[in-house]
Amino acid sequence: MRRMRRINDIFYSLQGEGYNTGRAAVFVRFAGCNLRCPFCDTAFDTYREMTDDEILTEISSTSHLAPRKPLVVLTGGEPTLQVDEAFVDLLHRHGFEVAMESNGTRPAPQNLDWLTVSPKLRGERREERGESKEETEDLHRYFPCGYAVGCSQGEGNADNIGVGTP
Repeated sequence: MRRMRRINDIFYSLQGEGYNTGRAAVFVRFAGCNLRCPFCDTAFDTYREMTDDEILTEISSTSHLAPRKPLVVLTGGEPTLQVDEAFVDLLHRHGFEVAMESNGTRPAPQNLDWLTVSPKLRGERREERGESKEETEDLHRYFPCGYAVGCSQGEGNADNIGVGTP
């Protein structure tokens, strides 16, 4: 039986944040999330069920627009609910560099080229919960060894933690 993945959208754009800011990319927005953040703008009730081959075909139809090695950004929702190492391997075999944007509440596939984590706990905003440095550093337990870690700072707290191969 072929695995079906729930996809909100697949689109070509420029990465707007983190290490790859300004880079052309194909975004795959997965439906579904394990949090219910009040500020989230993703509609989870509408999606297409797609096979890996269908996703790959749609990514390939727009990736030729990229001026260098194509970047695929897996986002959501929460992509770790649906993405596994086999899916990342499939993208790698077709010449794509693979990044993921995650809320950091679940382990991510270890074969990603870049992982951006936007820390969230129980759907609350950082400033409302008084997140400490130790809580942000605790996210590192999900990151595989040998990855470089960098933070983009916002208002004294880590907005995003980026993890990628050095």
